[in-house]
Amino acid sequence: MQINKEKIKSIIEYVLIFLIFFVGIRKGGYYKEDSLIFVYIIQLVALLHCLFNDKIKINYVVGICLIFFCISYFLPVIIGNVATISGALNIGIRIYSMFLIYLVVTNSKNKEKYIKSIVGITLVFGILALDEMSFRIFERPLNFLGGGYISEETSRVSSVLQYSNILGILCLISIIYLYSLLKKVNKSITNVVILKILITFFTIIILLTESKMVLLLYLIVGIVSSFIEKKVENIFYIALNLLISIVIVLLVKQISIFVIIPSIIAMIIYFILEEILKNKKRKYLFLYNAICISIIIAIFIFGFNYIENIGIISSIEDYLHNFNSTKLRFIYYQDALKLIVDSPLNFIFGLGGNAFRTMYETVQSIEYISLETHSFFVQVFLESGVIGLISIIIPIIYLLKNSKNFLARKILFVLIIFATFDVFLTYTFMLFILAIIMAFCDVKQKEVNLKFKAINIIIYTSIFVLQTLQVIAFFIEPIEVNNLNKTLNEQEKIINRCEIALKLDPFDIEYIRNCNVAYTTYLEMLEIKKELYGSDYTISSYDIVNKIYKNIEIENIYEKSNKYALEDNIYYINKYVNELVFSNYSNDIEKGYEYYLGKLINNLDRLRLEHNKNNYAIDIYNELSNDVYSNYSSINLTINSQEISNRINTLKENII
Repeated sequence: MQINKEKIKSIIEYVLIFLIFFVGIRKGGYYKEDSLIFVYIIQLVALLHCLFNDKIKINYVVGICLIFFCISYFLPVIIGNVATISGALNIGIRIYSMFLIYLVVTNSKNKEKYIKSIVGITLVFGILALDEMSFRIFERPLNFLGGGYISEETSRVSSVLQYSNILGILCLISIIYLYSLLKKVNKSITNVVILKILITFFTIIILLTESKMVLLLYLIVGIVSSFIEKKVENIFYIALNLLISIVIVLLVKQISIFVIIPSIIAMIIYFILEEILKNKKRKYLFLYNAICISIIIAIFIFGFNYIENIGIISSIEDYLHNFNSTKLRFIYYQDALKLIVDSPLNFIFGLGGNAFRTMYETVQSIEYISLETHSFFVQVFLESGVIGLISIIIPIIYLLKNSKNFLARKILFVLIIFATFDVFLTYTFMLFILAIIMAFCDVKQKEVNLKFKAINIIIYTSIFVLQTLQVIAFFIEPIEVNNLNKTLNEQEKIINRCEIALKLDPFDIEYIRNCNVAYTTYLEMLEIKKELYGSDYTISSYDIVNKIYKNIEIENIYEKSNKYALEDNIYYINKYVNELVFSNYSNDIEKGYEYYLGKLINNLDRLRLEHNKNNYAIDIYNELSNDVYSNYSSINLTINSQEISNRINTLKENII
């Protein structure tokens, strides 16, 4: 029986769409654990698609740049200029998966189905967002699937994506695509009404996300497109659509989700009458729309007291005037640039993935907490240097300039403007959306040559091996690492699993920390056993404490100035200083205590000086300084070291 390769390729593509959807469900793939398995399977699916593709084509400018973009995240690891090795590796792997999705979509016979899938996925997320349906109705299945942040908080809807603005930009992409269909769809009233209802629905979700940037982009794109296409009357439709959506949003937020049902019925009636007038009595269309707008304005005027009493006016004012987040973004950019220009290595190669969350407190100009720079390009510049920045800018400019698909160019342009001023890179799902839209742009393609294939085989194999080790570690790593009710044998098994996971994925900071928690729990269990039975556990405890110390030193190297890595270092050394000294300095106890006190004070000074704008870091510093001061004061009563006496007195003076 002959294999139908095109059918198999089509099935593979739908599997790929399904996997991308699941990455979106799981908090947009923000965290490694939420995207790891799906990224791994996507790599296999992409490989399978290539195997069933007789002639793989690609645009070499885009393809080569995306590969360099991926490699740029590995360079900081190779040269040792990395803030978090785990972050650099994980984002590099995600970017390569983004390249693979671009390759699959580029070689698809039906690229448009991927854009339609974005609309479908966004529709699901939008429905889950309304009245927090994800919390009220779908909490259990979403929890089972590892779904996004589920809560009763309805001030800004974000659905399962954890971040409202991401949902907003997906809605805008959907609106742009659906609006293009309005021009192509047959003149059936049913088709037109369905499209307009969907456009209004996505507009409502944008308003509920309260994303000012997306709303502004919506207005700009609508107005500019209307003038380019010489259809100024479209501005009227956009204004009316926004007005209807605002009324529904106000009702939904202040009354009940059930207002959506009569609202949809009213919109269906409105759109049907509009289409009838457009087709048969066009001269009355303007009058009809004017009457509808007048009714809406009348509702606002006569219901003003009610609107004012329930606080809608003040919420609208807040929506329009509160730009604190915008001001903060520019501070993030300034602080990121300080890190970028700090050294030539930072500028050329970057500081690795997740560098901002690790390093920003060392340069922050005011107190704030942020894990992201809130700019795709600034974050790329910080994490992968000028090499990574050039690698992503070139293909974007190339596609915007050379694409024959005006719709794709419009969507890509809107997405890039959004990405310039908002979180993007660390959402695996959004990288995949970007890959689809880049592939949707029609540009010249050539058949892949042997040299390009060979390079990709090497990169794919290397990343696949690395991913395989990470996936195995993910399944081996125990969920429970701290339980004093277990037996020593059970805890030893937990430790063994932690150690295997750490060997497989040695750069994952969580594995290092979990390993130390498992070790600490074991030591506490030994202490309990000693108190109950008088058993000697000295040799075993020395060995484990040295393993803990090795882990915290590695964590400190990988995480550099991360306050949590510094906190771990100080906490564990101070907690187990006696074991460390007697294990490693048995011939000179005084020198041992002086050595480890020096380690503690150096890290405490780093915590105080590098994180002085962060109140939480200063609280950590004060708490740990008091613990170290108290501990070493007691130790010094026994060994009477002048150096320790001097240093702990200096330490006490620095406590804030």
